[in-house]
Amino acid sequence: MSCSRTDERCTRCCAKPPVEGKRMCAPCRKWVKEYDKVYRKKWRQTPAGKAAKKRDNAYARTPPGREYHRTWCTLHKEQRHWLYLARMTGVSVPELKRQFKKQKGKCALCHGKQKVGKRKTLCADHCHATKKFRAFLCFKCNALLGMAMDSIELLERAIKYLRRFK
Repeated sequence: MSCSRTDERCTRCCAKPPVEGKRMCAPCRKWVKEYDKVYRKKWRQTPAGKAAKKRDNAYARTPPGREYHRTWCTLHKEQRHWLYLARMTGVSVPELKRQFKKQKGKCALCHGKQKVGKRKTLCADHCHATKKFRAFLCFKCNALLGMAMDSIELLERAIKYLRRFK
């Protein structure tokens, strides 16, 4: 479904945000990026927005501001990763953590023990057609499904091929 890029509509379902200032589409629960940009641009033109921008930029350029940001990012690495996964999958952080515990920190396909973080991380697998979160997979298993384009027929043929040359 395609909507005009100039109006403030959801790119997935073309619904308008229900209330001024809300930047999440109510029907499909997706961020409306175009609306978010318009909202931020309008807010930055207000006196409060101009003052906040000036204050934020001034502090960010100072050595204490940069050091604070660097320290905060280092201390909250895992929290930032969970928030990133939640934003990308559209699933809440508690639900993601529940699924991770349910899988016992293992890949859903190969059952290899992994962790959520920068190195040896589990990927949040999702259906490319519906964009729904499925499970956590290790990088190799996620790449396997991605390269197979989520095609069951292709994977079945690959299994037959491997059995033939075993």
